[in-house]
Amino acid sequence: MADLKRVFNYYPDIKRKVMFATDYSGENTDLKLVIPYMKVIKKLFSKEEQKSAFCGLAEELFFRQ
Repeated sequence: MADLKRVFNYYPDIKRKVMFATDYSGENTDLKLVIPYMKVIKKLFSKEEQKSAFCGLAEELFFRQ
């Protein structure tokens, strides 16, 4: 967590380029392995940044033309 804080402080605009679950390994992945990632996003990102990371960036990249 400390390393991520340093990265986000050094590169503040990078948060808008984070897309949650881009390393998702498939439908057989236990939720207990995904929840820690969600907790990190919720701790380090504002509400607007969370929205972007969880769904906004994916919508922008894959669904908007």
